[in-house]
Amino acid sequence: PDYWNNDYFDPHFRLEDGKTRQFKGYCTDIFFDEAMTWMKERAKAREPFFTYLALNAAHGPLYVPDKYREPYRALNRDLASFFGMIANIDENLGRLNTMLQQSGLLDNTILIFMTDNGGTVGVRTFNAGMKGTKVTLWEGGHRVPCFIRWPAGRLGEPRDVTDLTHIQDLLPTLIELCSLKAPAEAKFDGVSLAGLLR
Repeated sequence: PDYWNNDYFDPHFRLEDGKTRQFKGYCTDIFFDEAMTWMKERAKAREPFFTYLALNAAHGPLYVPDKYREPYRALNRDLASFFGMIANIDENLGRLNTMLQQSGLLDNTILIFMTDNGGTVGVRTFNAGMKGTKVTLWEGGHRVPCFIRWPAGRLGEPRDVTDLTHIQDLLPTLIELCSLKAPAEAKFDGVSLAGLLR
């Protein structure tokens, strides 16, 4: 929104040097393209990297290329657009996975996929039996998917972890999994899940 009339298509973004540049395409595709280019550059330089890719989809305003909305055209437009955004994210995660495989990064990359809060648009269609939505204190307001994958990290067989966890646990978990040393003065609101994951 910091560029007049910016939206999800052919958007303008501010670069590291403070200049603004227009990109061609759909915003989620652009975010993944830029992140993957940067990751490949780090890998080529043999540098470890941390990528935090925060998407603005699936979220209102519900702008998505028509080809992703088309399979859901029997639904109302908002729901079809919401599902189309999710389909686009799925496609981009597939592209990311392919890039990690082809660049030899897959086995030793910790990949975390999660969302930030309970649903809004699609909850009338499916809410996994949970009561509540975004901005409520019920489970449907705060329970989110969180998938963690690290083939070389000895995390065990794929499974559901039923223990209560929180996003604040991710930083201490990554510190332990990556054998990093936290600053002595650091205080965390979460705890490491490394033992639970292993």
